[in-house]
Amino acid sequence: MFGDYSLLSDFHKELKTELAQQLESQFNSYYMFGYLKEAYETFGKMMEYSLIGADDSRLDPKGHFLKAVVKGNIATEDHRFPYDMRKDKYSLGQWIYCPLPRIVKYTVDSREYWGKRVEGNYEGDMIYPARTHELTIRLDNTAKQSENSMEMINNTYKEEYGKGPITADDIKLAREGIIRTYVIEFDSSILARYKTLGHVVLAPTDDGIRALLIIKNDILKRYFIDVNRAYTNAINALKAAGLQGKVKFISYCKLDKHIEEQKKLIQKQYELNSKIEEEVEKSVAKVK
Repeated sequence: MFGDYSLLSDFHKELKTELAQQLESQFNSYYMFGYLKEAYETFGKMMEYSLIGADDSRLDPKGHFLKAVVKGNIATEDHRFPYDMRKDKYSLGQWIYCPLPRIVKYTVDSREYWGKRVEGNYEGDMIYPARTHELTIRLDNTAKQSENSMEMINNTYKEEYGKGPITADDIKLAREGIIRTYVIEFDSSILARYKTLGHVVLAPTDDGIRALLIIKNDILKRYFIDVNRAYTNAINALKAAGLQGKVKFISYCKLDKHIEEQKKLIQKQYELNSKIEEEVEKSVAKVK
């Protein structure tokens, strides 16, 4: 679904090898001539892109390099970079195709709607007020997190189309960080039953980056959350957070279909409002 694994894997390895050679050369030059600050920053960049092995001697806090960094007041012993193998050896690191924001916040509004409230033996209609929902778009940072997201994406496709398109190669691409995944979650506990709203998958293409948005439209329609804005607000938030490069955002489904279905649901709400208002007026008339 996200491209030929063999081709993408080979290209990914070539890019990482080129970058590793470039940064290693810079590191050696800085270190050789005593520019410890620049050497340490370059070392951080190498960890950021997972370009060194977990057994690299430079990771040893008692090794010559880090001892020299601390002694030279370049960094404290407990200093860590945002992506740092000393604190998370299983991190996928930064994406080599473009820098990715790790956490992005955005909001989307739901309208007032009639719904059922059930408490014990009581069941009745009630108005749920309009509200603003806060959401977090969080980058999956380990192979396991990425695999879990791919499985959830496959299930969302099954709900929409009756079958899932995710292949074993797609999961390998995600686990190896060749494609990257985000999970979109509600911050509020009011929708705790539906904590995860959807996902975003970023994949390299011949002419840039494809960003696929997979959002559970049934949740949006159930709680009268604006379908169109749930997508556009997520896209705008990612752009504002620094997602760079030639990125093409697409939806996994026919969005117009769900927008039209939501319009029909809203129309039914208007009809229900009118019906209830009529019943209230009749009840008041009887009392008079």
